[in-house]
Amino acid sequence: MPEVIPSLAHFMIDALRSTGLDIDSFCQTVDLDVQALSFDESWIPRVKLYRLYTLAAELSHDPDIGLRATSQTGPGIFDVVGYVMMSSATLHAALERLVHFVTLLDTSIAMSLHKEGGQHRFSCHFLDANQVPRQYGDAGIATMFGLCRMLVGPALQLRGVGVMHSIPADVSVYEHTFHCPVKYGASCYSIVLANSDLEKPLSSANKELATLHELVAEMHLSTRRYFSVPGEVRKMILESLSEGVPHIEDMARKLCMSKRTLQRLLQKAGQPYKELANETRRGQAEFHLGNLCCTLQEAAYRVGFRELSSFYRACHQWFGMTPGQYRMLLTSKTRDAREGLLGDAVASGLS
Repeated sequence: MPEVIPSLAHFMIDALRSTGLDIDSFCQTVDLDVQALSFDESWIPRVKLYRLYTLAAELSHDPDIGLRATSQTGPGIFDVVGYVMMSSATLHAALERLVHFVTLLDTSIAMSLHKEGGQHRFSCHFLDANQVPRQYGDAGIATMFGLCRMLVGPALQLRGVGVMHSIPADVSVYEHTFHCPVKYGASCYSIVLANSDLEKPLSSANKELATLHELVAEMHLSTRRYFSVPGEVRKMILESLSEGVPHIEDMARKLCMSKRTLQRLLQKAGQPYKELANETRRGQAEFHLGNLCCTLQEAAYRVGFRELSSFYRACHQWFGMTPGQYRMLLTSKTRDAREGLLGDAVASGLS
């Protein structure tokens, strides 16, 4: 289930409160305990914020409320990640750190920053993209714009914006908010920034603090298990492996992103799709060959091979021997390990 950190949820709620609506009663309706957000470290199901923004739009009769909802943007809304960004040398460095640490903010979102000529596109990919209400997506991309302005100054202008929903009847609020071309029906939410703006030094830059903040963020990252693109892709490969390794285009479509974006995210993680698929298939082959209740034909089928000959060739590449030979090796290792444990137990009992 997609979840966000309490500070970000609090910010999204306060942004709606700035419109003058009775947000506290709305929060009760969607089962959001606003007071608990201030002291409870439990992450918030993002679906509750979806319901809150949808309810606010319906009861206010304002489909553009996601853009009208504003709150003071500061590093605190992103917790330690915000401070990592604020102490970075440039806006480019700050956004790169956000891409790297985003899973400390949201369990099922991926971000990317890539060059497009004389500019860069910063993109947000929701893994549950088909469920994201227009208002929540609008508020999110407006928040990113506000955060960039906070870092480099209010004069910052965007070169473009991408939103996933279709063009609304009234586009004036989008024009007033972003002052740049807006692409409706895009594959993801994104903002486009000039390269010159990205290289502007941040007034809050501090090399020593940046090192300290990044160290703390890395510690958080290593001690908590969040969504990762390679992990999600591996899980999806496992789910369909008996039918064969799925094409990367199918993976990208299920993850609501382009093939190119998925390839870039996997490459950044050091796990290209072909290597990830091969590694996953090899691991499953080893697992099934170690299970003596599974015939070689069944093992081949479960890792996506319809012909034993193909499975034999793959095993030669993976293990340097036939499936039967590798099974014997695994069985021998298991037997030796059991005998070793039994010997230790006997020796312990005699001592």
